[in-house]
Amino acid sequence: PPESTPPPEPTPPEPPVPVPVPVQPVMHASGDEAPRVVASDAFAVRPIDGRGLAAIARRNIDVNELVICEQPLLRLTPDGEGRFDGKYYRPRDDARMRLLSLAQDVGGAQGDAADPMTKVIETNGIVLSGGKSSVVFETVSRLNHDCQPNCRFEWNEEQEQGTIRVIRPIAAESELSINYGAHSAQLDIRQRHLKSKFGFRCQCRLCKEQQ
Repeated sequence: PPESTPPPEPTPPEPPVPVPVPVQPVMHASGDEAPRVVASDAFAVRPIDGRGLAAIARRNIDVNELVICEQPLLRLTPDGEGRFDGKYYRPRDDARMRLLSLAQDVGGAQGDAADPMTKVIETNGIVLSGGKSSVVFETVSRLNHDCQPNCRFEWNEEQEQGTIRVIRPIAAESELSINYGAHSAQLDIRQRHLKSKFGFRCQCRLCKEQQ
């Protein structure tokens, strides 16, 4: 009989195309477990002339991009009572070491007479909405002030984490900035606030234009 032609082998199915799944950062700390800091590769913290450390963009950053998601090193009441007995989000000694690496350029009544930890808290603490507590971060606290900032700080009470989101386009090699509570349209009011609370005179573009 004539040879039969074998049926063609079935074509194997194409492998499925992988679909990227967004990962939501979960910030947590319990016991001696250190919290994770989720920071974008869009910036780097490095020294700048005459102003200490700053967060500098590595690339162009678009509006609404989330660049930092971080739990604080310390959360405490802002009135001075038991302020060093607040909630640490890392083992206490590690958190204190990291806190003392932050700027200590505090103004206010205590000024240079304050102890180093008080200076760190006064210089870097962010008072949360309602004034019931303040928080100090390792990365968020590296962002410097600008009266017309390109980033905004937000606090998530449920997850106990702070975020930095871009609100103006940022060009590569430009500094990321937030506002330290100087929202007045009047130059002298903003300058008094910044000098008394943080010990510096602002030289941002808006302040220079209004001088």
